[in-house]
Amino acid sequence: SLISGCACLLFSLSPDEGLDGRLSNGMTLLLTMVAFELNLAEDLPKNPKLSIVERYVKASFAFQLFVLVACAAIGWHSQAEATDANPDSDPATASPACDTRQLR
Repeated sequence: SLISGCACLLFSLSPDEGLDGRLSNGMTLLLTMVAFELNLAEDLPKNPKLSIVERYVKASFAFQLFVLVACAAIGWHSQAEATDANPDSDPATASPACDTRQLR
């Protein structure tokens, strides 16, 4: 549950700081979950039915993938708003916080 809880903290990162930070942290958490599942698979008995722990791990994967998609959508939406607010700027470096026309 600690890994899934950390996935929720990705939303605390500011969209102005860039999409790459959110996605790289999210992918790190996803790889941590893969390592957790591999370690867990060694300790659990082989059974054709999924145990409660295995169901939890699968649900955590789905949740983390949802968080990654949501973070990507928020980041791309933030970049699109920045581009619409300042069409002369480069979309890769645009930031809504730095748009001086909104301050006037």
